[in-house]
Amino acid sequence: MNKKETLSFKNENPFCLYDSNSRLIHPRLYETFLQPIESKQLKDDGIVFQHMNNAEFGVIISHDVDHIYAQGSIENPRYKGGLKNLSQLFLHDIKSRFGSKQSPQRIRKNEFDIYRFIDWELKNNISASYYFLSLMESDEDFNYYLDEIQDVLLAVAQSNGEIALHGGHQTTIRLDAMLSEKSRLESLCNKKINGFRSHYLKWTPGQTESILESANFEYDTSWGSAQQPGFVKGFCTPHPVWDAQRGCYCSWIEVPLIAMDCSFFDYMKLNQHSAWELFLSLVNKVKSCNGILTILWHNSYHKHLNFYWKMLEFLQQQDCTFDTSHGFVQQAKNSGYIDRVKHYYGT
Repeated sequence: MNKKETLSFKNENPFCLYDSNSRLIHPRLYETFLQPIESKQLKDDGIVFQHMNNAEFGVIISHDVDHIYAQGSIENPRYKGGLKNLSQLFLHDIKSRFGSKQSPQRIRKNEFDIYRFIDWELKNNISASYYFLSLMESDEDFNYYLDEIQDVLLAVAQSNGEIALHGGHQTTIRLDAMLSEKSRLESLCNKKINGFRSHYLKWTPGQTESILESANFEYDTSWGSAQQPGFVKGFCTPHPVWDAQRGCYCSWIEVPLIAMDCSFFDYMKLNQHSAWELFLSLVNKVKSCNGILTILWHNSYHKHLNFYWKMLEFLQQQDCTFDTSHGFVQQAKNSGYIDRVKHYYGT
């Protein structure tokens, strides 16, 4: 195999198997998937990602914002007793009889509260990356309009967090969808959007690479596996991407996704003890390569929040540096690390 093909999202599964969410099933799962063999080989050959303050490894805290609002409308008020409740029932009856028909009021779910993450990151002086959907109501998985969550976007910006695009189902196969979603997010934020992660980690080899190129992204961070945490293509360091269709490197670079919330508990169905042991193993593997541990925790994944806070508390005690995805991308490019990796695999 051409060495440069290691840096491409070539479908390694000869049967082109996909899961129920149209994601390629990675054949290198379990034991081999838990080894960052490419990043380790790069380090052994003298190509090392140098972290700020000579830290042993880096950490990216990221959040995909899939849901903010509850589905459906507010329930009609019910009789509970008391004068105040009777007044509410009376007013509701008058409005429903004679008032103009309005669309159901939308409620932000407490379980999806994004501010608990922003507040913690502000308190601990840690910048995180937030990936927002930029959908219209007719799009699959629509949950919010960007203009109705401007307070959230502002809070992320004020916490020195990164706002990036969480591309909808069509973005990995249609350039027009990608450009439309990116433009909406940039207009609301009044700034260039540099990063991308696809919804459900979808990817179409041979198409998505050029779409990201045409949309002028600086990086992608979709190369991860929902089936289990680990190292897609054997990397835990940022790396260039080889576009086999065009026979050249992409202008954007890949930031591998290592660990996702639901991978531990929904896909692998681990208990908390086993999940913790796997997490510690991932940290040690990343540390051995001077790599970057990219963690994805959805704002709507509230079932195991104690595990999330435990991870962060543990990482704060390690010799690591926290930054956004874009922050590490800038460091990888400006330090010459990406150029050295390209030279290693062939230009």
